[in-house]
Amino acid sequence: MQVLWFKRDLRLSDHLPLFEAMRNAKHHGLVLPLYIHEPSQIVDAHTARQHQLFVHECLDDLKQQFAQVGGYLHEELGEAVDVLARLHAQFKFTHVWAHQETTQLAQYRRDQAVAAWCKSMGVALHELPQNNVQRATFMANPFAEKLIFKLTWTGPPKKKSKTRPGEICRPSSHPNPLLNSTVPLCRRLWAMTNHCA
Repeated sequence: MQVLWFKRDLRLSDHLPLFEAMRNAKHHGLVLPLYIHEPSQIVDAHTARQHQLFVHECLDDLKQQFAQVGGYLHEELGEAVDVLARLHAQFKFTHVWAHQETTQLAQYRRDQAVAAWCKSMGVALHELPQNNVQRATFMANPFAEKLIFKLTWTGPPKKKSKTRPGEICRPSSHPNPLLNSTVPLCRRLWAMTNHCA
């Protein structure tokens, strides 16, 4: 059995995890479409009443779409790891398919916890991109300032010169100039772009 975990992507059209789960059904078993009402996500400071109302409207629409093709959407209340553990005890699913979240820190931490649980249970977790924004995979903390640029810096220019197309301006001698200064990040980014003028 496989779980198709709907997070904020409440649609059937243009849904890569749905496509992949169905494509692999012959090898990995039936697909359980799942939405989890997570208290920690609902009370998060970035979630407002309007968001929840919109989610419920989308869930109603998604349930109708599933009904039209002879399926249904399974809904659970609880934290993601707890819900998946309960379902796993009952159904012994082997794969979880979902879109990768790239918005809030609370969602990132939730996804980390789910990934750790899946690994410990031998469940394959497939988080597929839903747009061009993807999590960085080269660092443990994707919200650190150092994540914004991963460039090798050779030092500031000796004199103001025009940068040719395709060249990268390298304004600091430290391997990561974003960590060099107490100037706020936006000012540092502005300063770096002015070196290239």
